[in-house]
Amino acid sequence: MRTLLTLLCSFFFYCSVGQSLNIMPYPQSVELKKGKFELDAGFTLSLEGATSERLEFGASRWLRRLDERTGLFFQQEFITPDPKINGALKITIQRKGEVILGEKESYRLSIHPGSIKIYAETDLGALHGLETLIQLLQADHNGYFFPCLEIKDQPRFPWRGLMIDVARHFQPVEVIKRNLNAMAAVKMNVLHLHLSDDQGFRVESKVYPKLHEDASDGLYFTQVQIQEIIHYADRLGIRVYPEFDVPGHATAILTAYPALGSAPGPYQLQKNAGIFDPTLNPTIEETYIFLDRLFTEMAGLFPDEYFHIGGDENEGLHWSQNDSIQMFMKKHGFRDQHELQGYFTGRMLESLGAAGKKIVGWDEILHPGLPKEAVIHSWRGWEYMSKAAKEGYSTILSKGFYIDLMKPAAAHYLNDPLPPGHDLPSTETQYILGGEATMWSELVTPLTIDSRIWPRTAAIAERLWSPAQVNDVADMYARLGHVSLRLEEVGSMHIRNQAVIMRNLAAGQSTVALKNLLDVVEPMKGYTRNPGGTMYTMYSPYTLFADAATADAPAAREFNALVEKYLSRPGLTNREEIITYLELWKENHEKLLPVIHASPILKEVENLSYHLSMLAGHTLNILTSPSVNTLKQYEQTAELLHKAREQGGRTELQVVTSMERIIKSHTNKIEAPYIQGKIKIDGDLSEWQNSSWGYFMPGKSEPHKDTCFYALQWDEENLYLAFRMQNTEIAVENAGKTHTPIENMGLNLLIDRTAGMLGGQQKEAGSNPVESLGSTDTRDNPKNKKHGKALTQHFLVTRAKVVNDFDGHGSNPGKAYHMECILKWTDLGKVPKRHELLGLHLQLDELGIYLDYPHYKGESPADQQLVTAISELVGLD
Repeated sequence: MRTLLTLLCSFFFYCSVGQSLNIMPYPQSVELKKGKFELDAGFTLSLEGATSERLEFGASRWLRRLDERTGLFFQQEFITPDPKINGALKITIQRKGEVILGEKESYRLSIHPGSIKIYAETDLGALHGLETLIQLLQADHNGYFFPCLEIKDQPRFPWRGLMIDVARHFQPVEVIKRNLNAMAAVKMNVLHLHLSDDQGFRVESKVYPKLHEDASDGLYFTQVQIQEIIHYADRLGIRVYPEFDVPGHATAILTAYPALGSAPGPYQLQKNAGIFDPTLNPTIEETYIFLDRLFTEMAGLFPDEYFHIGGDENEGLHWSQNDSIQMFMKKHGFRDQHELQGYFTGRMLESLGAAGKKIVGWDEILHPGLPKEAVIHSWRGWEYMSKAAKEGYSTILSKGFYIDLMKPAAAHYLNDPLPPGHDLPSTETQYILGGEATMWSELVTPLTIDSRIWPRTAAIAERLWSPAQVNDVADMYARLGHVSLRLEEVGSMHIRNQAVIMRNLAAGQSTVALKNLLDVVEPMKGYTRNPGGTMYTMYSPYTLFADAATADAPAAREFNALVEKYLSRPGLTNREEIITYLELWKENHEKLLPVIHASPILKEVENLSYHLSMLAGHTLNILTSPSVNTLKQYEQTAELLHKAREQGGRTELQVVTSMERIIKSHTNKIEAPYIQGKIKIDGDLSEWQNSSWGYFMPGKSEPHKDTCFYALQWDEENLYLAFRMQNTEIAVENAGKTHTPIENMGLNLLIDRTAGMLGGQQKEAGSNPVESLGSTDTRDNPKNKKHGKALTQHFLVTRAKVVNDFDGHGSNPGKAYHMECILKWTDLGKVPKRHELLGLHLQLDELGIYLDYPHYKGESPADQQLVTAISELVGLD
């Protein structure tokens, strides 16, 4: 009970003060106290108890950082165990820590008005305590200070890594060192160097010198440089271990030693990204002799106990085409190539085991009989991690931490090696060691790599260090901005190098308008920027507009948050802030045009800039118009919204959806007359003829001419909806059956005074003012299960019929259907005021047309027609 109470208190404290302490990763336990420790030029630091060269170096470095930030000219220079110094900051450790998996990293930090103390079992913990302390530095009109508090902290996971791929684009020593500095600042403790792939072999081999001479384009680490990196990382408390990817991704190795290949050579280094066929031959002893000698050499170079052998993405084409390999498989009873790779992995285990190493490999190495000391590195996610853990294998997660995909920090932050609701017992969760952010380098160079790693990886560092309940995205972003500046302070160039690229792009012109555009775009996500891996080569220019753009476009994120608040709480005063942004973007294109004309390299973003300007102006007009807008205006906006979503310079605008929401909130409204008498529900719908009807007509690009009409009326007790779809194919196939849309159909309806997103989506965003209403049948609707209560309320279809009294020219001319629905206001929990305008969004149910219908893959032409019609109705593309 005491433990539960402590956790609850710690969590309550985090929620209440998290934004006031700009710490990342956030500690396990924080207790604020009254008062502050004020800094002055006489500040000193002393070491007590045991010490180490690592701690002396780290403490000296920390003091210089503090001095550089405050400008107080501290007189103490290098920190050594000097009994004459009674420091205001005292660091006490029990022993020097080993930079190995599972070493103690906990610490306690106490700040009082007259003293600061850090206690840790090892110097590794003390270094973490120093990083927390420097993040706590604050200032007021009296000067710099640390707030008084007590912190008890330890990591949630022991493996908190960053993988840097130096094979595709080589990253020199200085790049590795500055990223090690940033890793230490956020308490990451593993650097994984991906040293070989199809594009290059990047470390000197004295045993097989052709590897670096013939398969590196002259770009590789010497063995002295590797030792330099390892020594530097050790001082920061960071392990370094290598990856040499085999048996696939082996083009570089085979370029130097083609006789080891599964197909006849010659081979040459790949210049594009992708998965390639060259694969080591696992059936000849020469392969194992070569790898045994090479890996023994590399094992001596890297002292860490772990050694990554890759093992991923071997599609086995060259194996299947090699008759001798097929005969070998048959002789040994291997049923498939996965079993053959298992044989290969077993031979690697023997070789590396003799060199004192434990192997790490990607998901694919897991096979029956794999020794339990192997670590499974999961790039395919929880299914493979949990399978490995259940079988007794240690495992680390990278799926969801692929930072090269340019997803926002929030996507990585909510990705957990032990996801909420997992089914692993404690006897198996012990095998979940943590995770690694993965920086694959197909599209990065030393100029851009920092901006692709930081600051988002700090959010991953927090996920791997902090308690699972520290997961508030808004608070994370608030702290991430501060941490980003601290990362620059330790050498990261993620902010600086964007300005370098901008200045080069602008060719001597002002970069202000260019920066305004960059702040609302992000590079195309996933692998869409480089489709098929063939648009770019290893020697393409990586100094373009997309290379200056970053994930989490700052102005876009702020604007989107403003719109979210505005639509969920219209009474807020942030409307003027939204207008300021819209006015800025409306005028920005004219300011950027001279820069584009002076620098043809920017021609690729001219349309992007133009569409931002046009859409911002249109949104501004609608937002500031004193009159009630109509659906007709929204129809006129549809093409502009579509154009604004097109990529420009391999980047995409990140504010289009928010502007669309504003447009909808002011246009997708119809009059809903209040009536005294109740509408009859057993007539022929003639009572609706004098109602105000909203309508939809599809875009000009659609081949059909469907039209949807709908109207609202209401009284004190009920809401009434009449719905008419005209000229639509009536028969719809579903699960092999043909029926009309009115059979077994529910209607998802959002009565939304802000006319925002569909109910399920808006509920996820936390701003749904009124619950969404859905089909009464929830048994086979996965979306109902996903969104729970929001889609399971009763909505009564009181009348529905197919009619043939319209002239039309669709696929089934003259046909339409009518529906009338009724809902009690008590089901919604609120009643609108008289004469109020109501926003309305509709969505058909039970036909596979759910919240994700823009991606619906129905094969029937009728399905496609209905999907298009409903998609246009709710204003989504």
